[in-house]
Amino acid sequence: MLDIHQTFRTNKTWAAIVTLPDGRQVRATAYIGASNKLARMLQNMGVPDQPIRIFNPTGNEALERPSLYEWGVWDYQAELRKWLLNSGSVIEIGKPVE
Repeated sequence: MLDIHQTFRTNKTWAAIVTLPDGRQVRATAYIGASNKLARMLQNMGVPDQPIRIFNPTGNEALERPSLYEWGVWDYQAELRKWLLNSGSVIEIGKPVE
């Protein structure tokens, strides 16, 4: 299992960092989906598919996923759009979501 640690940076981006078994550290940054971007990078580097654990910035809570490769293609914004369409919710620009 690979442990991915996320941090929130002062420029409002997320950084996702993993230390591979050989000691190399790999980092990805993004406004949204840094851990997903990191998963794609690792797949392109030839890291085998395996379970992952993603730690939030406090380090005391983690999300476990069964596949590094599946996490690489998971798209938060696409999932949110699907959920909104299926729930019948309407979001108006400039108004808080209830």
